[in-house]
Amino acid sequence: MQQPSTLRYLPFILAGIVGIGVLWVVIVSVSRMGKQPIIIVASPADSRITIDGKAGKTGTVYVSTGKHTIKATRQYFSDTSVTFNTADIKKSNDKKVYVILPSNSPEGDKYIQTHSEEGSIRGYVGGKQYNDTVDTTFQKYPVLAQLPINNIDYTIDYSVDEKKNVTFEITLQPAGTKPGSALYIQQLKDFKAEALDWLKKQGVDTTKATISITPDPDNQSGASTTDTTVTGPSE
Repeated sequence: MQQPSTLRYLPFILAGIVGIGVLWVVIVSVSRMGKQPIIIVASPADSRITIDGKAGKTGTVYVSTGKHTIKATRQYFSDTSVTFNTADIKKSNDKKVYVILPSNSPEGDKYIQTHSEEGSIRGYVGGKQYNDTVDTTFQKYPVLAQLPINNIDYTIDYSVDEKKNVTFEITLQPAGTKPGSALYIQQLKDFKAEALDWLKKQGVDTTKATISITPDPDNQSGASTTDTTVTGPSE
């Protein structure tokens, strides 16, 4: 009995499908050679993604080694860019790169409020960024773990801005002297020297660190007791 024509060609069709599948696997494998997988997580999740100016997507993508910039855009949210280095990702064993777009409208605020998953991502990223900032800051200045300190002559505390720059805040505490008098200014100078010396002994390079001093003996006009000066360059 003669086979239907379609069945006659079935082995060839199956072989062709398998061949196409194998070819696709080979093409994908070759295209990913020398590249590193990363997972792009955007909030909002439906943001438009570009990688180094080319169309991209959220989820797993493969990029060449080195630095790359991810940009995310969406209506009702501000455009946001994140630059990363694959070496840092490989070192941390965390393949995720987060791109969080801040809302710039009531519609954006409402979207976040009505999508619980967006709030979860933003809460996680905010906590992670805070912890990363703390870790980096304390690695650079271990002395921060001892602050604030408060003694009879001065107090020392610190602040960290949004760019992770640390400012050591010294408040001098002269007593029993009239502000603006020669004795008052001399006390300020002595207490300033003591405070800076303490920081130096804790490993702080006071010539490079940002330090505010209140009141500053080098900026006394004879009346003000709240002058502030900053020594050292910004970080």
